[in-house]
Amino acid sequence: TDVLTEVLVDAVLAIRRPNKSLDLYMIEIMQMQHKTQTETRLIRGIVLDHGARHPDMPTRVEDAYILTCNVSLEYEKTEVNSAFFYKTAVDREKMVLAERAFIDERVKKIIALK
Repeated sequence: TDVLTEVLVDAVLAIRRPNKSLDLYMIEIMQMQHKTQTETRLIRGIVLDHGARHPDMPTRVEDAYILTCNVSLEYEKTEVNSAFFYKTAVDREKMVLAERAFIDERVKKIIALK
């Protein structure tokens, strides 16, 4: 438990700001399967654990821009049970293109921030 104590103290010291109260929500404890307390370590930064979304995605990237956002980059379906009925395949294709244009516009706005 000496390892765990040291990690926790280091974590609190890392977020401590002079003359401000501690915000312990800035510390997240993640439990990893098949790991023990002695393997515990402090990560000073952001941990991204999503992994690859596509088989062609690289597994390692250096000097990358990292964006953290809470905006979906997928077209959101309604939470209400609803359905679209298309008269033709052309109508369906128009809807797909409109959804894609919506997301492309959102991505362009994000890129413009860079």
